[in-house]
Formats: sequence, structure tokens, C-alpha cells
Amino acid sequence: MRFSAQVVWLMWWTVCVAEDCEGPPPGKQNEILVGVWPEQKYPEGTQATYKCRPGYRTLGVIIMECKNGEWVALNPLRICQKRPCGHPGDTRFGSFHLARGNEFEYGAKVVYTCNEGYQMLGTINFRECESDGWTNDIPICEVVKCLPVTHPENGRLTSSALELDKEYTFGQVVRFVCNSGFMLVGPAEIHCSTNGVWSGENPKCVEIICASPHIQNGNYAPESIRYRSGDEITYNCKTGFDRSTQGNTATCTSRGWVPQPGCTREFCFITFASLYYEIIYRRDFPVRVGKKYWYSCETNFVTASQEPWEYIHCTKEGWSPEVPCRRQCIFNHLKNGDNPKRGVKYVQGESVKVNCHAGYSLQNEQTVMTCTEGGWFPPPECILLKTCSKSEIIIENGFFSQYELTYYLNKETQYQCKPGYVTPDGKTSGSVTCLKSGWSPQPTCIKSCDMPVFENAKAKSSGTWFKLNDKLDYECHDGYKSQDGRAGSVVCGNDGWSHKPVCYEKECKIPEIENNLNTQPKKEKYKVGDVLKFFCRQRLKRVGPDSVQCYDFGWSPNLPTCKGEYFSSSG
Repeated sequence: MRFSAQVVWLMWWTVCVAEDCEGPPPGKQNEILVGVWPEQKYPEGTQATYKCRPGYRTLGVIIMECKNGEWVALNPLRICQKRPCGHPGDTRFGSFHLARGNEFEYGAKVVYTCNEGYQMLGTINFRECESDGWTNDIPICEVVKCLPVTHPENGRLTSSALELDKEYTFGQVVRFVCNSGFMLVGPAEIHCSTNGVWSGENPKCVEIICASPHIQNGNYAPESIRYRSGDEITYNCKTGFDRSTQGNTATCTSRGWVPQPGCTREFCFITFASLYYEIIYRRDFPVRVGKKYWYSCETNFVTASQEPWEYIHCTKEGWSPEVPCRRQCIFNHLKNGDNPKRGVKYVQGESVKVNCHAGYSLQNEQTVMTCTEGGWFPPPECILLKTCSKSEIIIENGFFSQYELTYYLNKETQYQCKPGYVTPDGKTSGSVTCLKSGWSPQPTCIKSCDMPVFENAKAKSSGTWFKLNDKLDYECHDGYKSQDGRAGSVVCGNDGWSHKPVCYEKECKIPEIENNLNTQPKKEKYKVGDVLKFFCRQRLKRVGPDSVQCYDFGWSPNLPTCKGEYFSSSG
């Protein structure tokens, strides 16, 4: 068989025009050249295949071909890109931020931080996106705890914890009270701080000691170097001086001597009284020691003998009687309480115990009234005790976190939401206050959903929690689609998210192939990135590409065909 002159010339021209490539195919930043390339030159049409470095991926095969003396990419847009890792996962009672990178892809690093009052279990606080996914487990944040507190010697403690002598959690408070006769030195209360250390040192209960009082122009008994809490002294002033207190006693307390004893210079002068012929004698006041006057008391006051008229003497120690006129109090009626016998009279300084109706009390919850210079104190009126009980309120999906059952006006208590629920402002706990109208505000725990973990998708929101009926939109990664298309959404319900966000890997339909064309590999379905190679039957020649690839939009390039080979003969 002989070739025609045209065919021979064409083959000669091809050999002459074709130009080899100098050196092996070039190296790439994110791709690795497959195989060994030891030669210095490579002929026209030589193809080199690249694979992605660890942590990178591509849709299809990356091929460079020697053309006209240069290595040329068959598909320049086909490169290796960083492999995504998806959402790294939220941690309860904490948050995270991207410390390296801008997306959740190969090379990215997220660092987790616990909320105030919480600490991380373990020392690893980060996750890194590597070629096989996220490293490490999601860190866990647990509430900070403080060691148990012991009561001070000669004292006791009260706590917001349910059990004493147990570990305390962040924010809980311990209050200290000393026994009778002792006073607190140090803080009255301490709280468990964010670093698991108590906000202050334990206080001490020290014995209340009073030094000997210094009473200028006076004296006292009994005399001692020091006095204990509750010890009482009686004091008197020198001639021409009067006691600065209403009585002649003082008691040792944590605030010192009460009342503070003292002597002041004072002239004889009387109050709440009228002198016989006062218009004549009043101008002589103050008067000398030794004088005496006939006097009577004003309305609601009585003389020491309770007679209408009585003598008063000016002595070296002052007026005698010391209190010429004493207040007279009549106890006829007790509002909201048991009424006494009508017409009973009491004199200044005398007291009477009263019985209020259930739920009522005298002012400041006292049980005794005293007749004072200004009348009854406290007034004879039982007022309603305002309290709030935990039984008055039901916290749906929550519970009270403090042990007291009843709270007085303006007192505050804490409540905690059950797991999966938060307060309207997104916190796990809140507080309510006892007001005249009852508890306020109404404690509320609403259903919440944490950010779900997505597979092959990412959320369109940066939030970390969502309220009931909130909708969260998400979109699938490249090469994936939701059941309804590219994007989807889930809704926060009473049982959590309405469904698990799912993105399916996109597929290409099996192409219609002519009978003379064989394919490799043969599959029931092809995913994005799959490559399909073609071979023609014997004695047929392929026209078109030797392979096509599955993309988001379908197969590319167009499929080849097979045609018969043509030969020319000469004879």
C-alpha cells in the first residue's frame, strides 16, 4: 500500500512544525505533579497529570500538555482549592472565634472561650481544619466552683446554696453572723468569683470589748479595766452638771457604749409643766439650788405622784423629781389586733405587749409598745406583713435556685431555666423581686435551640441560639444541594429543630452514548467531579475529547463520537 503525496507531505510538515518542551512540567503551589519526569525534553502532545496537596481538592483532573514548546493547562480554571471542614461546633456556656483564616476551610483555626463564671475542661481550647476534618473535640465549659466555707469560731454562716459544706458555684453568696457577745471583723458576706476564688477572706468573730469610759465631771460603777458585750454601768454627774442621756445607764455594744455617757452643765428648768403664779416666777429662771415651786403638768402629762399639783425642788443634782412631768398613754384600741381592756393608763417608760392578728405586726415587726414622751411607740396599729412566697408563682420550664421559701418586700431571688430554655434576653438565669403587688417581673423561660451542626452546608446567621419558631436559613456547599434546591431552612420547635439540615451531593445523569462508544468506569450514578473516559470500537476513530467531567451544571465538554478511519491506497 502506498500513501498519497498529500499525506506524506502532511506528516513531514507536522514533524517539522512540532516543537518539544524544555524540561519537565512546572511545579504548582497547591498541586503535586504525578510521576517521575527525568528527561530534559518532552515531545509535543505529552500530558502531565497533577493531584492536589493534602487539604486541597478539585473538581476533576488537572492536566497540562506540551504544545508548541510550552506546557499548557488543558483547563486553566481547574485548580486545587482548600477543602472545607464545615461548622466546628458550638460549646454550651461558651463561644469561639476564627483565629486563623476567614472561612471554615483547610488551615483555619478556631479558638473557644468560656462565658464569665465558666471554665474550660482541659487545656486545649482550639480546633484546626486539617485534610481529614477538624482536630480535637469541642471544648466543654463547666461552671466555676469554689471550695466549701467553714463558719467562723463563735459564729455561723448562711448561704444561697442548697446544702452547706458543699462546693459552691459562681455567683453564690455566703453571709456570716457572729454569736451574741461577738462582733464581725472582716466582710459580712463573700461571693464565689469568676476564677473560683472567694471574693474575700473569711471574717473572724471577736469578743466585744469596751474600754473604761471617760466621763468628765462624772463617775461610774462598777469600775473595771474592760467590759464585755451587755455589761452595764451606772453613772452620775458632779454637782452643777446633768447627765447627757435620759437615763443614768450605758451598755457595752459592738458600737461602744450606748448611749454614750456624759455630763453637761445645766441650769434648773422644767418642761411640760406650769408653775403656780408662773407669770411671776418664770422671769427668775434659771434659779438657784434650794428653790422649790408648786407646779402642775400639761394635758396628757402627770406629776411623779400623779396628783394634780406637786412640789418641784432645785437641788445640786438638778430638779427633784428628775422628770417632773411624765407622759400618760391610754391604751383603748389596737387596729388589726386584740383590743385591750378599755381605759387602762400607762406612764412614760412603761410598756405593754400586744397581740396582732395573723399576718399583721406592729411597725418594724415589734411586739411591744412603750409609752414615750411623744406617745405610744410604735403606734397602736398592726400593719399587714408583706411577703412573697415561691408557691405564688410557677416558673414554666424553670425553677428557683435559692432555698428560701418566703421573701419580704423588695427582696430579690434568682431562678434558673431548664436545659434547652433561656430567659427573654438569652441568659440561663434571671431574677424576680417581691413588690407590693407581688413578684415582678414574671419569670419566663422560653424554648431555645443552639446552632445546629451542618454537614456539607453553612448557616446564613451568626447567632448562637434561637427562640421558638425562629427560622434558620442555610445554603449547601459547592457540589451539594438541599432537597428543594441550593438553599434550605429549619425551624426551632418545642422538640428542637424541625429536621436535620441535609445537603445531598449533586449527581449527573447517565449520558446517552452511541453504540460504537465504550465508557470507563461504568456506574449507576456519577457525582460532581467524576470523570468518564471514552473508547471507540475497533477500526473506529474517536472525534472529540477522550473524557468528560461531571459539574454542577452537567457533563462537560460535549461527548465525542466514533467514525470510521480513512486510508488511501496506491497501486
